Amino acid sequence: MKLQDMPRMEFIGRHLEVRKAKNLSLEGLAGEVVEETKSSFVLDTPKGRKRVLKDQATFRVKIGGRTAIINGSLLTRRPEDRIKTR
Repeated sequence: MKLQDMPRMEFIGRHLEVRKAKNLSLEGLAGEVVEETKSSFVLDTPKGRKRVLKDQATFRVKIGGRTAIINGSLLTRRPEDRIKTR
């Protein structure tokens, strides 16, 4: 997968880490995405499930052996609509 295709990828089941966030207590939070809405991810973490607003965070994700940083504001669409866009 090319890095420019990241906004169109499926995130459920992927491991995400919050790199930066307006809510400083979320920085460093990491876990598997178990739910995604237009404006948030729900991560399954060792401390339980945590909701992170996309437009208020920057995420680190591994894709095919590469690590990428993505601004959550690029992902603020319904997942089914975002995946269909070209």
